[in-house]
Amino acid sequence: MGEERGPTAGRLIELVADPGTFRCWDEPVAHPGADPAYTASLARARARTGLDEAVTTGRALIDGVPVALIASEFGFLGGSIGVATAERITRAVERATAARLPVLALPVSGGTRMQEGAAAFLCMVRVTAAVQAHQAAGLPYLTYLRNPTMGGVFASWGTLGHVVLAEPGARLGFLGPRVYEELRGVRLPPGVQRAETLAARGLVDAVVPPEQLRGQLRRVLSVLGTRPVPSRRRPPAGRPAPPPTPGTRCGAPAARTGPACASCWRPAPTSTCCSAHPVASAARCCALSRCSAAARPWWSASSAAGTARSPPPTCGPCGGPPGSPSSCGCRW
Repeated sequence: MGEERGPTAGRLIELVADPGTFRCWDEPVAHPGADPAYTASLARARARTGLDEAVTTGRALIDGVPVALIASEFGFLGGSIGVATAERITRAVERATAARLPVLALPVSGGTRMQEGAAAFLCMVRVTAAVQAHQAAGLPYLTYLRNPTMGGVFASWGTLGHVVLAEPGARLGFLGPRVYEELRGVRLPPGVQRAETLAARGLVDAVVPPEQLRGQLRRVLSVLGTRPVPSRRRPPAGRPAPPPTPGTRCGAPAARTGPACASCWRPAPTSTCCSAHPVASAARCCALSRCSAAARPWWSASSAAGTARSPPPTCGPCGGPPGSPSSCGCRW
């Protein structure tokens, strides 16, 4: 009996993106040299899903924040990654880097496409290099692992996120249970490849149902310093402009000079977000709300009163002085 599948790529985009904001980036793909059986499989997959490949990419808004999306479709040959699929992913990441957009990857895949052999597997190196360049530019890369995410996808771009979320019950790993049994002669322990098991051991940051993913992403993006697209609507004549947008967490006006809301400032690289749960990435701790407000030294009632600790001397992504507009568009 097959495992239960989550939402399709199109449905998941509808769940996370602001209505009507998704704009597809996909360009036509070709599969030169494909044998007749593989060509027929591709044709059936296109007819079944309405997509021309196992991945669709584009730009959308999430609570007003522009984000690049990469969404896999399991119905297209099990979400497998071929050469053309990997090229589409790589171009999307590179385009997001050039436009300084966060990337949200939504993989679901059995791995690389066996019909294309080693050529498809080696493409994971290109995808990984593009993701690492995106991160080196100081831009967020987030992933939401769906059921299943296996093989080369799990081992490369699926688990490289600054924050790695997963669908409840998702099977996650490199080798499937049948391959493991054939190689090792013993069965894979029950539940070892489930999202909940990986989350309990720190390999996944949180297990989030698809219906709650949008809310979680809003919190993560706010902590990572991304900004909503400003409204182009002008106030009616004679009506004053609306007040400045409040600070990220405390509700006080976001300061550009002087003492600022502590939530508007990122802890120094050597600090931790909360004293109770030190983590490698301070942003993860805050974004996922794992700690109470009392446990966060950078997040206290004194912040709103203007008595918060001083911010770090530089902005994390761009290295510019805090409290002033910077080339990276951050608000730290």
